[in-house]
Amino acid sequence: ACASTDECDAVGVTSPSGDGVVIATTDAGATWTDETLPAGVAHLFGITCPSASDCYALGYYYFDYSDFSSTEDTVILASTDGGETWTRQGVPPGTDALQGIACPSATTCFGVGYNQALGDASVITTSDAGATWTSQTVPAGIGDLDSIACPSTTTCFAVGQNFSPSSVAVIVATTDGGATWSNQSVPAFTAQLNGVACPSTTMCVAVGTPASFYGQGVMVVTTDGGTTWNLQGSGGENYLAGVACPSTSDCYAVGYSDLNSQTGIVFATTDGGTTWNSQATTGTHLAAVACVS
Repeated sequence: ACASTDECDAVGVTSPSGDGVVIATTDAGATWTDETLPAGVAHLFGITCPSASDCYALGYYYFDYSDFSSTEDTVILASTDGGETWTRQGVPPGTDALQGIACPSATTCFGVGYNQALGDASVITTSDAGATWTSQTVPAGIGDLDSIACPSTTTCFAVGQNFSPSSVAVIVATTDGGATWSNQSVPAFTAQLNGVACPSTTMCVAVGTPASFYGQGVMVVTTDGGTTWNLQGSGGENYLAGVACPSTSDCYAVGYSDLNSQTGIVFATTDGGTTWNSQATTGTHLAAVACVS
């Protein structure tokens, strides 16, 4: 997450069985430093910084299968000083696998994930800068939500997948601050959506994988607030994991080329998602992208 062109924070984990980690730069990436976290923080999967001083991060212990009903290993962190110090926040009961977060303001945030024991998707929200987090009700039958984008404090789009009877991508949306969530129609042949970006309340891009998983990576685009989503492809056998749209015309999607080589890839559009062009490849797979311009 990047609060400005110079200041960015990234989250992850020290090792498969280790603790969560946050690294930060204040010089546009010339140098990165470890930030001090509370002891025993779980793996961190999502971070957002709605201002230069306010940041939120969340995650869970991905490799801890001892007790799916416990929220002990689930974590929400907040910073009000640009990441210098981080504090734990309360996790609502029944939420044990948090993966994505979006904060349309410094005090209003939405987090998404799933309940490992029940196999149901989870959405949590705060309107008081994390002093209290509460669970929201999503449509039945959604297995997992991976990513969320909130272009306003009332409008959000979350993406993920159902696992049974087969893997099918899902998109849910709210226009009333999460009081109600509704399913949106997902184009056929889309098995999983991993990332979503919404530069406006009507335009969003979500990225993921096709039904075959070995087909070309997919982008699905809406320009009418989710009434219709159109399927687009990146070409090649691609797995797309993250997307960022600094404007309604410009978006960047990242991932990797195939399951064997896992060569990192970058695609971009300058026409609102109508056409996508390959921009770069790297030696390792790419999982997320943030663009402040």
